[in-house]
Amino acid sequence: MEVGEERSRILVLDVARVVRHRLVLGSVDAELPTAPVTGGGMVFIADRTGVVHAFNDDGNPAWTSYTSGPVYYPPTVADGRLYVAEMRGYPYLPR
Repeated sequence: MEVGEERSRILVLDVARVVRHRLVLGSVDAELPTAPVTGGGMVFIADRTGVVHAFNDDGNPAWTSYTSGPVYYPPTVADGRLYVAEMRGYPYLPR
Protein backbone atom coordinates (compact mmCIF):
# COMPACT_ATOMS: atom_id res chain seq x y z
CA MET A 1 0.00 0.00 0.00
CA GLU A 2 1.33 3.42 -0.87
CA VAL A 3 0.08 6.60 0.77
CA GLY A 4 0.73 10.25 -0.04
CA GLU A 5 1.80 12.37 -2.98
CA GLU A 6 4.68 11.58 -5.31
CA ARG A 7 7.25 13.52 -3.26
CA SER A 8 6.16 12.24 0.13
CA ARG A 9 5.11 8.65 -0.51
CA ILE A 10 5.13 6.15 2.33
CA LEU A 11 5.58 2.49 1.54
CA VAL A 12 3.91 0.15 4.04
CA LEU A 13 5.08 -3.48 4.13
CA ASP A 14 3.65 -6.48 5.89
CA VAL A 15 6.94 -7.54 7.52
CA ALA A 16 5.58 -10.94 8.56
CA ARG A 17 5.11 -11.81 4.87
CA VAL A 18 8.43 -10.36 3.66
CA VAL A 19 10.95 -11.37 6.36
CA ARG A 20 11.86 -14.97 7.22
CA HIS A 21 13.80 -16.14 10.26
CA ARG A 22 17.14 -17.65 9.26
CA LEU A 23 18.65 -17.89 12.71
CA VAL A 24 16.84 -18.57 15.99
CA LEU A 25 18.95 -18.97 19.12
CA GLY A 26 18.02 -20.14 22.57
CA SER A 27 19.30 -18.01 25.42
CA VAL A 28 19.63 -18.23 29.17
CA ASP A 29 18.51 -15.01 30.86
CA ALA A 30 21.81 -14.61 32.74
CA GLU A 31 23.77 -14.54 29.46
CA LEU A 32 22.03 -11.39 28.15
CA PRO A 33 23.29 -11.58 24.56
CA THR A 34 24.21 -8.47 22.59
CA ALA A 35 22.42 -7.49 19.43
CA PRO A 36 23.50 -9.65 16.50
CA VAL A 37 25.99 -8.18 14.03
CA THR A 38 26.51 -9.40 10.47
CA GLY A 39 29.57 -9.34 8.24
CA GLY A 40 31.21 -11.56 5.67
CA GLY A 41 28.18 -13.84 5.44
CA MET A 42 28.27 -14.55 9.18
CA VAL A 43 26.34 -13.50 12.29
CA PHE A 44 28.21 -12.60 15.50
CA ILE A 45 26.75 -12.41 19.01
CA ALA A 46 28.56 -11.84 22.32
CA ASP A 47 27.20 -12.11 25.85
CA ARG A 48 27.83 -11.16 29.46
CA THR A 49 29.66 -14.40 30.16
CA GLY A 50 32.40 -13.17 27.80
CA VAL A 51 31.61 -15.63 25.02
CA VAL A 52 31.61 -14.58 21.35
CA HIS A 53 29.60 -16.81 19.01
CA ALA A 54 29.91 -16.90 15.21
CA PHE A 55 27.29 -18.49 12.97
CA ASN A 56 27.36 -19.25 9.25
CA ASP A 57 24.69 -17.68 7.08
CA ASP A 58 22.74 -20.95 7.26
CA GLY A 59 22.49 -20.58 11.07
CA ASN A 60 24.99 -23.29 12.02
CA PRO A 61 27.65 -22.46 14.64
CA ALA A 62 31.02 -21.67 13.02
CA TRP A 63 33.16 -20.98 16.10
CA THR A 64 33.17 -19.73 19.67
CA SER A 65 35.77 -17.48 21.32
CA TYR A 66 36.19 -16.24 24.89
CA THR A 67 37.13 -12.84 26.35
CA SER A 68 38.41 -12.22 29.86
CA GLY A 69 35.26 -10.38 30.94
CA PRO A 70 31.62 -9.67 30.17
CA VAL A 71 30.66 -8.09 26.86
CA TYR A 72 27.89 -5.48 27.15
CA TYR A 73 27.89 -4.02 23.63
CA PRO A 74 27.61 -5.68 20.22
CA PRO A 75 30.80 -6.59 18.37
CA THR A 76 31.82 -4.44 15.40
CA VAL A 77 32.81 -5.58 11.92
CA ALA A 78 35.17 -3.28 10.00
CA ASP A 79 37.69 -3.85 7.22
CA GLY A 80 36.91 -7.57 7.22
CA ARG A 81 37.72 -8.02 10.92
CA LEU A 82 35.60 -8.58 14.02
CA TYR A 83 36.26 -6.32 17.01
CA VAL A 84 34.94 -7.08 20.51
CA ALA A 85 35.48 -5.03 23.68
CA GLU A 86 34.89 -6.59 27.07
CA MET A 87 33.73 -4.72 30.19
CA ARG A 88 37.15 -3.36 31.19
CA GLY A 89 37.64 -1.93 27.70
CA TYR A 90 40.19 -4.41 26.42
CA PRO A 91 39.75 -5.01 22.68
CA TYR A 92 39.69 -8.53 21.28
CA LEU A 93 40.09 -9.67 17.71
CA PRO A 94 38.79 -13.24 17.77
CA ARG A 95 40.18 -15.64 15.20
